[in-house]
Amino acid sequence: MTLSIVNNIQETSAQEIAFPSFEKKVIYDAQGNPIEGFSAITNTETEKVNAIMSSRYTIFNHEEAYEIIEKAATNLCPEAKGDVNFYSNDGFMKVSYLLPESYNVEVGEGDSLRTRLVGYNSVDGSKSLTFHVDFERLVCANGMVGFSREFSFSRRHSKFIHEDTNNFDIAAQLEYAWKKVQENAAMLKNNAVDFDKGMSAIKAMVERKVFPKKMQTWIEEEWRRASSGANSIAVENGANLWTLYNSVTSAITHSTDTKGNQISDQQKELYGRKINSMILKLAA
Repeated sequence: MTLSIVNNIQETSAQEIAFPSFEKKVIYDAQGNPIEGFSAITNTETEKVNAIMSSRYTIFNHEEAYEIIEKAATNLCPEAKGDVNFYSNDGFMKVSYLLPESYNVEVGEGDSLRTRLVGYNSVDGSKSLTFHVDFERLVCANGMVGFSREFSFSRRHSKFIHEDTNNFDIAAQLEYAWKKVQENAAMLKNNAVDFDKGMSAIKAMVERKVFPKKMQTWIEEEWRRASSGANSIAVENGANLWTLYNSVTSAITHSTDTKGNQISDQQKELYGRKINSMILKLAA
């Protein structure tokens, strides 16, 4: 189960996307001799080197990866529109699709989660072609907070990648993901945890420098508010893993840096993964 924060979603048509393209180039030493066994992954337009890889590495450019991701998404939901972003000097691509409300999953007590499909690709070996599902709910006007990443698949960049992905049945995988996210929500809602025990786990993460101490303060304030200050293990009194989860998502959503600016989406996602791992361990 993974938190991810996504803000300011912009729908982009394929015709508007300026895909960067990369190629392998020979590397030379100081004497002008070619270096065997390695190649420079180079942007064909800017001539900037993105990475140094083995000469055997196969580049799978973003436009080709996008076509596979787009096909899988629109086969499931024809009206799906992808939001495309490039990172790490354009070497890393992320494509996300927030599906219509008809694809929502209900987790009880008025909680309805939106379904998002996310695809990744890289040209520097940092990420294979990867597809996963996030479930998100609106916390406030600041953005969407993801609840779960229950299903994913990835394919190495090779000449067989199209054959591997042509018949991928994302609908069947999504049904499995919906079932698992409902099970996880029920587990958190029905799993009591002592308030002090929960905060001790948060404090331990601060001591390991997973996140700053102010995050611990924000989470404690939110959890006390959510559970009416209860220090009981009784689920009906609010001290359970679901209220802790809500407190964590609220604290992360409103996190700021030392200058008072909202922390980046990538930092929020990192905090979310670490804290959610801890919550699942408390539930085990």
